[in-house]
Amino acid sequence: MPSDRNIVEVLRDSRLELDDSSADALAAEMWTSSLSAGEYLFHQGQPSDRFFVVRRGEVDVSVASPDGRELVFTTLGPGEPIGEATI
Repeated sequence: MPSDRNIVEVLRDSRLELDDSSADALAAEMWTSSLSAGEYLFHQGQPSDRFFVVRRGEVDVSVASPDGRELVFTTLGPGEPIGEATI
């Protein structure tokens, strides 16, 4: 997926399986945020009030092990959702 795609295109092609109208409506309510390598989107146990869709790049889903090592469960790429939000 090219990195210059806009969020509506990313949503339409995402695993969310949105129709065009739903993708347009969701995109109208979204805002973008950029992270640098090594920066965290959120930490385990934090209250969640946001839902994210990876627009470009990759995001590791990980947890710290009891001995302090980072255990990566999966890596998400463009179009993949992460997080949760209550409506």
